[in-house]
Amino acid sequence: MTREELDRIFEDNHDLYLKSKELAPSIMTQRRDLRAFTLIDNLLPGRSGDIVSDAQHDMIWLDVNLDELAEVITEEQIQELIMCGCMVDEDLEGLCMYA
Repeated sequence: MTREELDRIFEDNHDLYLKSKELAPSIMTQRRDLRAFTLIDNLLPGRSGDIVSDAQHDMIWLDVNLDELAEVITEEQIQELIMCGCMVDEDLEGLCMYA
């Protein structure tokens, strides 16, 4: 998938935002933030350091390169991230979440 397709899927599925009741059960965790972190970590393995790269007021930004993520993520996984509370920050070209 391309970065533009990733952005479009995030935009087209904004109505799924925080609809965690629609998330498939997971044996790992039902906590939305940990589920998003784990999914990202599995999709982009081998990274070190913290997944949270910045925090201000009530927002956190994740250490995710959207171009790299676009290469490995599926539409269903993007929908899962949205249901977990992830959003694309166009200004910083990354993912963010409310704390």
